Amino acid sequence: IGTCITPDPKTGSNTRGDECPLNERTIFVAIASYRDWQCVDTLTSIFSAATHPERVRVAVVDQIVDGEDGSCDVPRAPCATEPNQPICLHKNQIDVYQMEAELAVGPVFARPVGH
Repeated sequence: IGTCITPDPKTGSNTRGDECPLNERTIFVAIASYRDWQCVDTLTSIFSAATHPERVRVAVVDQIVDGEDGSCDVPRAPCATEPNQPICLHKNQIDVYQMEAELAVGPVFARPVGH
């Protein structure tokens, strides 16, 4: 609570509690994704719809079958050819933990992993 986009000038920490002005607070989104081919669209939508996408931070637990499922944080077109895609513009604000889908035991397990 109270995580800021700008660090505290004294401590350098982004965790500033109530001292963080409302217009500088970040928004955290946690996604538990099981073999979801639309997860990349969800990520794109999060940043596209945000009034202040620079303040959004996303954590994804991506439960996939390697070689069959696409990764949630890989955009439809390569960033090298289409760098203005939301996932490309905000890639440093996305954390992905990939795990084998066969080890998945449901979103109740996956959500805390993302936090």
